[in-house]
Amino acid sequence: MISTDGILITLALIILIGYVGDYLFRLTRIPEAVILMLIGLLLVPVSHVVPTKYVALLRDLAPLFGDIALVMIMFDGGRRISFRTPISSSGLGLVLAMLDVVMPSALLAVVMNSFLGWPLVYGAILGAILGETTTTVIIPVATRLSISDSMYNTIVVEATFNSVVSILLFYLLTILLTGQFSALSYTRYVISYFSIAVFLGLITGILWLLALSWIR
Repeated sequence: MISTDGILITLALIILIGYVGDYLFRLTRIPEAVILMLIGLLLVPVSHVVPTKYVALLRDLAPLFGDIALVMIMFDGGRRISFRTPISSSGLGLVLAMLDVVMPSALLAVVMNSFLGWPLVYGAILGAILGETTTTVIIPVATRLSISDSMYNTIVVEATFNSVVSILLFYLLTILLTGQFSALSYTRYVISYFSIAVFLGLITGILWLLALSWIR
Protein backbone atom coordinates (compact mmCIF):
# COMPACT_ATOMS: atom_id res chain seq x y z
CA MET A 1 0.00 0.00 0.00
CA ILE A 2 1.30 3.45 -0.94
CA SER A 3 1.73 5.78 2.02
CA THR A 4 0.82 9.45 2.20
CA ASP A 5 4.51 10.30 1.99
CA GLY A 6 4.75 8.33 -1.23
CA ILE A 7 1.85 10.23 -2.77
CA LEU A 8 3.32 13.59 -1.75
CA ILE A 9 6.75 12.66 -3.08
CA THR A 10 5.19 11.53 -6.36
CA LEU A 11 3.29 14.80 -6.72
CA ALA A 12 6.44 16.77 -5.92
CA LEU A 13 8.35 14.85 -8.59
CA ILE A 14 5.63 15.54 -11.16
CA ILE A 15 5.70 19.28 -10.41
CA LEU A 16 9.51 19.37 -10.46
CA ILE A 17 9.71 17.51 -13.76
CA GLY A 18 7.08 19.85 -15.18
CA TYR A 19 9.18 22.89 -14.30
CA VAL A 20 12.27 21.24 -15.77
CA GLY A 21 10.37 20.50 -18.97
CA ASP A 22 9.17 24.10 -19.21
CA TYR A 23 12.70 25.44 -18.65
CA LEU A 24 14.19 23.13 -21.27
CA PHE A 25 11.46 24.12 -23.73
CA ARG A 26 12.30 27.80 -23.31
CA LEU A 27 15.97 26.93 -23.73
CA THR A 28 15.76 24.56 -26.70
CA ARG A 29 12.30 25.24 -28.23
CA ILE A 30 11.67 21.50 -28.26
CA PRO A 31 8.00 20.75 -27.36
CA GLU A 32 7.52 19.96 -23.68
CA ALA A 33 5.74 16.69 -24.41
CA VAL A 34 8.85 15.35 -26.15
CA ILE A 35 11.12 16.55 -23.34
CA LEU A 36 8.90 15.03 -20.65
CA MET A 37 8.80 11.69 -22.46
CA LEU A 38 12.60 11.68 -22.70
CA ILE A 39 12.89 12.53 -18.99
CA GLY A 40 10.51 9.70 -18.18
CA LEU A 41 12.56 7.26 -20.22
CA LEU A 42 15.75 8.35 -18.49
CA LEU A 43 14.30 8.15 -14.98
CA VAL A 44 12.54 4.79 -15.21
CA PRO A 45 13.60 2.26 -17.89
CA VAL A 46 17.17 3.54 -18.38
CA SER A 47 18.53 4.65 -15.00
CA HIS A 48 15.86 3.20 -12.65
CA VAL A 49 16.20 6.29 -10.45
CA VAL A 50 12.51 6.27 -9.53
CA PRO A 51 11.61 3.40 -7.15
CA THR A 52 9.22 0.75 -8.42
CA LYS A 53 6.49 1.64 -5.94
CA TYR A 54 6.38 5.22 -7.21
CA VAL A 55 6.28 4.00 -10.81
CA ALA A 56 3.26 1.85 -9.96
CA LEU A 57 1.54 4.83 -8.35
CA LEU A 58 2.29 7.01 -11.37
CA ARG A 59 0.75 4.40 -13.66
CA ASP A 60 -2.41 4.39 -11.56
CA LEU A 61 -2.61 8.18 -11.55
CA ALA A 62 -1.58 8.68 -15.19
CA PRO A 63 -5.13 8.73 -16.66
CA LEU A 64 -6.29 11.26 -14.05
CA PHE A 65 -3.31 13.57 -14.49
CA GLY A 66 -3.53 13.20 -18.25
CA ASP A 67 -7.15 14.35 -18.28
CA ILE A 68 -6.41 17.25 -15.94
CA ALA A 69 -3.43 18.34 -18.04
CA LEU A 70 -5.48 18.20 -21.26
CA VAL A 71 -8.28 20.27 -19.72
CA MET A 72 -5.80 22.89 -18.49
CA ILE A 73 -4.05 23.05 -21.86
CA MET A 74 -7.33 23.42 -23.74
CA PHE A 75 -8.58 26.04 -21.30
CA ASP A 76 -5.38 28.06 -21.51
CA GLY A 77 -5.37 27.85 -25.29
CA GLY A 78 -9.03 28.86 -25.58
CA ARG A 79 -8.62 31.67 -23.06
CA ARG A 80 -6.17 33.42 -25.38
CA ILE A 81 -8.36 33.24 -28.47
CA SER A 82 -9.18 36.72 -29.73
CA PHE A 83 -12.80 37.24 -30.77
CA ARG A 84 -11.90 40.49 -32.50
CA THR A 85 -10.19 38.73 -35.38
CA PRO A 86 -12.16 37.83 -38.52
CA ILE A 87 -14.20 34.65 -38.30
CA SER A 88 -12.44 33.46 -41.46
CA SER A 89 -9.40 32.50 -39.38
CA SER A 90 -11.50 30.06 -37.37
CA GLY A 91 -13.11 28.78 -40.56
CA LEU A 92 -9.68 28.15 -42.02
CA GLY A 93 -8.78 26.23 -38.87
CA LEU A 94 -11.83 24.00 -39.31
CA VAL A 95 -10.97 23.32 -42.94
CA LEU A 96 -7.37 22.48 -42.05
CA ALA A 97 -8.55 20.21 -39.23
CA MET A 98 -10.55 18.14 -41.71
CA LEU A 99 -7.88 18.13 -44.40
CA ASP A 100 -5.17 17.10 -41.92
CA VAL A 101 -7.08 13.89 -41.23
CA VAL A 102 -8.94 13.13 -44.45
CA MET A 103 -5.98 13.61 -46.80
CA PRO A 104 -3.54 11.32 -44.91
CA SER A 105 -6.30 8.72 -44.60
CA ALA A 106 -6.99 8.75 -48.34
CA LEU A 107 -3.29 8.80 -49.22
CA LEU A 108 -2.31 5.97 -46.89
CA ALA A 109 -5.29 3.91 -47.98
CA VAL A 110 -4.00 4.00 -51.57
CA VAL A 111 -0.30 3.63 -50.67
CA MET A 112 -0.73 0.72 -48.26
CA ASN A 113 -3.08 -1.02 -50.67
CA SER A 114 -0.71 -0.59 -53.61
CA PHE A 115 2.56 -1.56 -51.91
CA LEU A 116 1.55 -3.89 -49.07
CA GLY A 117 -1.79 -5.18 -50.26
CA TRP A 118 -3.68 -3.83 -47.25
CA PRO A 119 -7.43 -3.37 -47.55
CA LEU A 120 -8.25 0.28 -48.17
CA VAL A 121 -10.02 0.64 -44.84
CA TYR A 122 -6.89 -0.49 -42.94
CA GLY A 123 -4.77 2.18 -44.59
CA ALA A 124 -7.47 4.78 -43.96
CA ILE A 125 -7.55 3.87 -40.26
CA LEU A 126 -3.77 4.26 -40.08
CA GLY A 127 -4.10 7.66 -41.75
CA ALA A 128 -6.78 8.74 -39.27
CA ILE A 129 -4.44 7.84 -36.42
CA LEU A 130 -1.36 9.53 -37.88
CA GLY A 131 -3.31 12.60 -39.02
CA GLU A 132 -3.93 13.71 -35.44
CA THR A 133 -1.73 16.75 -34.77
CA THR A 134 -1.61 16.36 -30.97
CA THR A 135 -3.32 19.20 -29.13
CA THR A 136 -1.03 18.81 -26.13
CA VAL A 137 1.95 19.80 -28.28
CA ILE A 138 0.48 22.35 -30.69
CA ILE A 139 -1.36 24.62 -28.25
CA PRO A 140 1.46 25.06 -25.68
CA VAL A 141 3.87 25.89 -28.50
CA ALA A 142 1.41 28.32 -30.12
CA THR A 143 0.87 30.21 -26.86
CA ARG A 144 4.60 30.98 -26.71
CA LEU A 145 5.03 32.11 -30.30
CA SER A 146 4.98 35.75 -31.36
CA ILE A 147 2.25 35.43 -33.98
CA SER A 148 -0.82 37.44 -34.93
CA ASP A 149 -4.18 36.82 -33.28
CA SER A 150 -5.58 35.57 -36.57
CA MET A 151 -2.82 32.99 -36.95
CA TYR A 152 -3.16 31.94 -33.32
CA ASN A 153 -6.91 31.41 -33.72
CA THR A 154 -6.34 29.30 -36.82
CA ILE A 155 -3.74 27.11 -35.09
CA VAL A 156 -5.78 26.54 -31.92
CA VAL A 157 -9.03 25.81 -33.79
CA GLU A 158 -7.20 23.43 -36.12
CA ALA A 159 -5.49 21.59 -33.27
CA THR A 160 -8.72 21.31 -31.30
CA PHE A 161 -11.04 20.11 -34.05
CA ASN A 162 -8.36 17.96 -35.65
CA SER A 163 -8.66 15.58 -32.71
CA VAL A 164 -12.44 15.57 -33.03
CA VAL A 165 -12.34 14.79 -36.76
CA SER A 166 -9.73 12.09 -36.16
CA ILE A 167 -11.89 10.37 -33.53
CA LEU A 168 -15.05 10.55 -35.64
CA LEU A 169 -13.31 9.25 -38.76
CA PHE A 170 -11.63 6.45 -36.82
CA TYR A 171 -14.97 5.44 -35.33
CA LEU A 172 -16.62 5.50 -38.75
CA LEU A 173 -13.89 3.36 -40.31
CA THR A 174 -13.99 0.79 -37.51
CA ILE A 175 -17.76 0.49 -37.96
CA LEU A 176 -17.28 -0.01 -41.69
CA LEU A 177 -14.68 -2.65 -40.90
CA THR A 178 -17.16 -4.64 -38.81
CA GLY A 179 -19.80 -4.42 -41.53
CA GLN A 180 -22.41 -3.05 -39.11
CA PHE A 181 -22.54 0.52 -40.39
CA SER A 182 -25.79 2.41 -40.03
CA ALA A 183 -26.03 6.02 -41.16
CA LEU A 184 -28.73 6.72 -38.58
CA SER A 185 -26.78 5.31 -35.63
CA TYR A 186 -23.60 7.08 -36.69
CA THR A 187 -25.47 10.38 -37.04
CA ARG A 188 -26.90 9.91 -33.57
CA TYR A 189 -23.41 9.24 -32.24
CA VAL A 190 -22.03 12.42 -33.81
CA ILE A 191 -24.93 14.54 -32.55
CA SER A 192 -24.67 13.13 -29.03
CA TYR A 193 -20.88 13.58 -29.12
CA PHE A 194 -21.16 17.27 -29.95
CA SER A 195 -24.22 18.01 -27.82
CA ILE A 196 -22.62 16.59 -24.68
CA ALA A 197 -19.40 18.49 -25.38
CA VAL A 198 -21.24 21.78 -25.97
CA PHE A 199 -23.42 21.32 -22.89
CA LEU A 200 -20.50 20.54 -20.61
CA GLY A 201 -18.49 23.39 -22.12
CA LEU A 202 -21.27 25.90 -21.49
CA ILE A 203 -21.84 24.74 -17.92
CA THR A 204 -18.12 24.78 -17.14
CA GLY A 205 -17.69 28.19 -18.75
CA ILE A 206 -20.56 29.70 -16.76
CA LEU A 207 -19.26 28.24 -13.52
CA TRP A 208 -15.78 29.54 -14.28
CA LEU A 209 -17.10 33.04 -15.01
CA LEU A 210 -19.01 33.00 -11.73
CA ALA A 211 -15.88 31.84 -9.91
CA LEU A 212 -13.80 34.62 -11.49
CA SER A 213 -16.37 37.27 -10.59
CA TRP A 214 -16.47 35.96 -7.02
CA ILE A 215 -12.66 35.96 -6.74
CA ARG A 216 -12.44 39.52 -8.03
